[in-house]
Amino acid sequence: MAEEEVNIISHLLEVEQNAYLQAKTAQDDANKMLSEAKAKADSEYKAQYDVLVSELEKDYKTQTERIAAEYKKNIDDYKNSVEKTEQDKLAFNAFVKKVIEAL
Repeated sequence: MAEEEVNIISHLLEVEQNAYLQAKTAQDDANKMLSEAKAKADSEYKAQYDVLVSELEKDYKTQTERIAAEYKKNIDDYKNSVEKTEQDKLAFNAFVKKVIEAL
């Protein structure tokens, strides 16, 4: 009977070892699947992020160029309007004379 008990215990140990190996294999497979899914998600995120950053940088560049051109045009228009303004030297001299006399 002792031999039968040893055989039963050996069989139970084998079953336990098989269960452990199956659980370990399942855990390893799950870890591998998670790692692959994370790598894929990270790759997709980076691709979408890069596209968005590229679009935003392009938009920024376009907007800054537009604003710079508009600014330059406004400054040039102002300079031209100042240059085209006629100077009334007689009125200016009369004003200065009036101010000096008031002192």
